[in-house]
Amino acid sequence: MFDDFMDMFSDETRVRLAPIELRQDFHFVYEAVQSSGCVLQSAHPTLQADARVVSAAVQQDGFALEFAGDPLKASRAVVHLAVCTDGGALAWAHPLLQADPGIVRAAVSRDGCALAWASAGLRANADIVRTAVAQDGLALEWADATLKSSRPIVCTAVGNYGGALEWADPRFQADREVAYLAVSEDGNALEFAHPDLRADRGVVRAAVAQDGGALEWAHDDLRADREVVLDAVQRRGWALQWAHPSFRSDRQVVRAAVAQNGWALAYASADLRADRGIVLTALRTAAEALQWACVDLRSDRALVRAAVTRRAAALAYAHVDLRADREVVNAAIHESAYWALRSASAALRADRAVVAAAVARDGLALRWAHRDLQADRSIVLIAVTCKGLALQYARAALRADPAIVHAAVAQNGLALSFASAALRADPAAVHTAILSTHCALSLASESLRDDVRCLALCLHGRGVEQYRVPHRSPLRIGEIVDLMATRLRDWRAMTTALVGVRRAGRDATKRPRRDGGSPCLLGKLDVGDGSLTRLVYGFVGVPGGFAGARSLRVVEVFADIVSAHERSCEDGDVGEAPP
Repeated sequence: MFDDFMDMFSDETRVRLAPIELRQDFHFVYEAVQSSGCVLQSAHPTLQADARVVSAAVQQDGFALEFAGDPLKASRAVVHLAVCTDGGALAWAHPLLQADPGIVRAAVSRDGCALAWASAGLRANADIVRTAVAQDGLALEWADATLKSSRPIVCTAVGNYGGALEWADPRFQADREVAYLAVSEDGNALEFAHPDLRADRGVVRAAVAQDGGALEWAHDDLRADREVVLDAVQRRGWALQWAHPSFRSDRQVVRAAVAQNGWALAYASADLRADRGIVLTALRTAAEALQWACVDLRSDRALVRAAVTRRAAALAYAHVDLRADREVVNAAIHESAYWALRSASAALRADRAVVAAAVARDGLALRWAHRDLQADRSIVLIAVTCKGLALQYARAALRADPAIVHAAVAQNGLALSFASAALRADPAAVHTAILSTHCALSLASESLRDDVRCLALCLHGRGVEQYRVPHRSPLRIGEIVDLMATRLRDWRAMTTALVGVRRAGRDATKRPRRDGGSPCLLGKLDVGDGSLTRLVYGFVGVPGGFAGARSLRVVEVFADIVSAHERSCEDGDVGEAPP
């Protein structure tokens, strides 16, 4: 019975919220760590020292070793399991095992950077370091200085991760073969090459072919080399900024750069930023590059229309005359009504037809409408029907209009927070909001937060089986149940409130056991043994209530329990809920 209730939670939350007697229950914790090893953190210390529990935890997540008892951190078998799952778990191993060649080799085979946690002696072991850098070249950083001077090890490292050249012995940073190998893997490794090699045309071309941004680290002479610069900007358009200034006026180079990344137009010469062909090429990859075009081109109707069709935000960079052009603005509205209306001229933001078209596509565009239109009932109704939260931009009088508010909360229950105080105390408006978004109950007036029907609707939602709890719900399920437990003092009232979420039929109360055994019949719950109190109220009292529940399916269990209790009491008086 209790397992069925706990199944409603994630494994981590089940253990964290569980009563102390469950957190020291072997089977409960053992099952949980098999799904999420790090829930070992919430287990009772006696189980953190249990080899079977910890072994299961580290097999699922090696980093669970952090939460194991100290004796198990010194257990070779447990630590080996951990580092074979996650090499970095070596960080939590006992120092004696950080000096164990077999353990460290297993760790660096899984994660080369686990070498950082190995003993000094093993960081000077060529075989172990070779294994580490083969898995992740960055591990060279933690190798002993003597091995950073080993050519085979350095070549293995930079071949795996070019940036490892930073940690190689300086003589290898000046070695052409090693540097070439490094920049072929990561062009920006050129930063760590010897200055002579940064002036080597072959090495630099290999670097910019891998990452055009490597041009930043090239010698000045090569930044003035046309072939090298073309290679760079074709790979990374914005590498144009590192090229010799003369190339900013080179039509072929600039066209190649903006074709790869329109933002490179920012580094082109003024003449080329006035070239319609170049600007059009830039706009195909970045519409906002319009801001770098010359004033005349920002007044070009066809060009601006092409830009805003791709990205409405580009309208902000158009000439003021085009921001007042109805056709251009409408084209932008079709891409993004919110950003289009934001950048439109004041005249168009006061134009009823334009604003109506915008809020019909995105109600939140009402934010940029003229104040008179924010007070226009039909415009606001269109906006809130599209996006309920647009109610926040309506004038105060309309936020007190029942029809407007009902339309808004029906689309998004959270819009209730922007309704007038009178409507937040209106049962019809609040019920509509709750049916749309269950946590809207927290936005209702104080009196309605205690209303039985509001609580029942909040629990019922759109269907318990499918409805998910928002990640940061203002009102958690535990709070709702707590309200019901404290304010609705008898079980029969609770049952009435939960009638909408009860499953019909006796078979619906059957739930499979996680251990594969016989199904548990909630309808046959013995309420005389205190299990009901433990089941329901044991969790209401835990800090956070039902926080972390994955779904409202928990309510079905609660409803079934209430039904079972009611049936058991139908021939006698119904007692009060436990305190």
